[in-house]
Amino acid sequence: MNLGLELVVLLLIALAVRAFLFEIKFQYTRNLLRESHELFEIFLDCPFCNGFWTGLFGYLIVFGFDLTLVPFAILVGSSAYYLNLFTKNLK
Repeated sequence: MNLGLELVVLLLIALAVRAFLFEIKFQYTRNLLRESHELFEIFLDCPFCNGFWTGLFGYLIVFGFDLTLVPFAILVGSSAYYLNLFTKNLK
């Protein structure tokens, strides 16, 4: 498999995991954490932040530490931010 195709597939998987974890599955836990501390509120409401960490851990699991680790995590975070920006009007 080509490295570019692998990164695209990993990007889609990371975005799906981010959407599942932060937007669908753990709503009750997110609300409890939001109420407990301001830092959790900032992190959980930031699609770039949780997309960045999801992309970082996803890349580490699949490829290990590499030179493209941080740029890929930034790509996932940016993609999560823009997807959230575009879909915010659909809700």
